[in-house]
Amino acid sequence: DARRRLLRAAVRGQRTEPADPSRARTYQKKQCTIFDVRSPSEFQKGSVPGAINMPLLDDEQRHKVGIVYKEQGKHEAISLGLQMFSLSSKRFLDTIYKHINSNNKPIIVYCLRGGMRSTSVGKLLATLNTPVKILCGGYKEYRQMVAQQLDELTERDFLVLNGKTGVGKTKLLNKLKRINLPLLDFEDIARHRGSAFGGLGQKYPSRTQQNFENILATAHNKINTNKPILVEIETCLGPVTLPKKLQNKIKSSPMVYLNREFYERVKIIEEEYLKNWNKKEELIFIKRMNLLKKYISASTLEMIISKIKKHDFHFVISELLRVRYDSAYEKSLKRHSHQVIARFNLTHEESKAISYLVKHCV
Repeated sequence: DARRRLLRAAVRGQRTEPADPSRARTYQKKQCTIFDVRSPSEFQKGSVPGAINMPLLDDEQRHKVGIVYKEQGKHEAISLGLQMFSLSSKRFLDTIYKHINSNNKPIIVYCLRGGMRSTSVGKLLATLNTPVKILCGGYKEYRQMVAQQLDELTERDFLVLNGKTGVGKTKLLNKLKRINLPLLDFEDIARHRGSAFGGLGQKYPSRTQQNFENILATAHNKINTNKPILVEIETCLGPVTLPKKLQNKIKSSPMVYLNREFYERVKIIEEEYLKNWNKKEELIFIKRMNLLKKYISASTLEMIISKIKKHDFHFVISELLRVRYDSAYEKSLKRHSHQVIARFNLTHEESKAISYLVKHCV
């Protein structure tokens, strides 16, 4: 049980080595400064939420050390790594101390397996009288914990919001967040809305698959209730995909069908997708339109592209809903119609819908 608590805390990004199980609750309550000493490319692919990348070696240096390790052996690789690090050690330590002095929080260090890189930094900081803990098993074990957490998530009960593009499912979720309803906002976690144009208007780039899973596990851990978790029906969100077991569980769960008057749907889509519209967004849009060639006639495609260049967004959105998205959603909605336990038109029944969802999820 103590070990399990430590693993859960690690998924929250606030866990250190499991050498002292009795201290699990102490570390879980404290906010920690977490240093990831892997290379930038490793960090970019995926990291513990909230971690700060403090690479011992950059990508090129790590590659050179790897070659030496294969061709000459471990000792020579370590010697080369230390030689490279010595050139940047002052800057490395100065940066760490800036973080330490600014927040005075406990320090956690990890690398890929909790081995040489994190241990070396831990020993270095210890000689300078800076208390530090090493994440046992490193990022690799952390990822195993994430997988375990996502498996546990599939055992939960869900209440699924379903409805056509633009009905305002995400807007509704944001309102329900403020009253602490148990929910998971997949689009927010992925930083993508799921369609071919789902990255438009986003302030930040979409997350990687690993970071999506890491943050999803963290979000799940914050839900402290056995009541159903509210989610949107999703499978793929741009570059990320929900785990297959989770997809299947969501698709088979009870659903609430949401609708909204067409003119309001167009307005909501315009507000969400055109927040940061610029020439770059326009070029991305036109490129993504080519993905719809098999669904839209050449003349309609040409008309939509000409209208987007003239910034006639109302026409573009209305036409895309008419010729592509509404018909696609109607097929999906028909497949899941037997799972629908309630229906609401949010133009007229938003407060009624919120009351219903609160009743079922609190």
